[in-house]
This record gives sequence, C-alpha cells and structure tokens, in this order.
Amino acid sequence: MIFSGALTDRFGARPVMIWSTWIRMICLFLLAALVLSQQIDMWMIYIVAFAFGVVDAFAGPASLAILPKVIDAELLPPANALMQGFSQISVMLGPSLPVYSSLRSVPVRAMTGQTCPASAWCFFWMAAVSCCP
Repeated sequence: MIFSGALTDRFGARPVMIWSTWIRMICLFLLAALVLSQQIDMWMIYIVAFAFGVVDAFAGPASLAILPKVIDAELLPPANALMQGFSQISVMLGPSLPVYSSLRSVPVRAMTGQTCPASAWCFFWMAAVSCCP
C-alpha cells in the first residue's frame, strides 16, 4: 500500500482509479471466460485473484485521495463515513453474490465485470479540478 500511495501521489488519483478499474475488469472477464470454457485449474484462479488483489491495493489509496477533491470541506467527514461504511458492507455482502446465485456464479462475475467500463467512464469524466477554493 505504501507503493500504491506513492504512485497515486505521483500520477494522480484519477488515472490510477481508471487504470485499476480497467485491469480489474480484465481479471473478471478472464476468470469468467476460463470458467465458461471449462479450461480452468486452481492455479489459474490463484493467479487471477492475486492480480485482482494487487490492482485493488492501488485503487484503495486512490479512492481515498480523490474524495477531498470532489467534496466540500464541511461535507468531508460524512462523506468519509459513508465511503468507509459502504466499503465494509461490500466486503461483507460481495462474496455472498456467487453463493446466492449458486451455479450461476459465472454470469454474476461477468455482470460485475460489465460494470467496470461504466465506473472507468465516470472516473474519466470526473472533474480534475478541486471544487474547494
């Protein structure tokens, strides 16, 4: 995380978030394609999970660094609380989606991958300038 924070400071939070979103999408689609083609082995799952985790380590500091640039100073504490709260909820509920869908976990993973371009598009069009003086 230290390296990812330094990278975020060097290149900016927005580009790091865009690239990490695209790379995570590729990981999700790769996993879905491997499962659908029935060519998957356990070592492939480990490699995809490792790559996703490494990229996710870059997205975390970037998402925290961009928040003060898009939120007014007086709204920053509640925004931080909401962001951390939803982050914890997603960590708890996210793994239950494939369990809920049981045999249909590949479409759930593919659906998750399909949301990545929308997320990257939002980061791309996000104002690069701070809203606060």
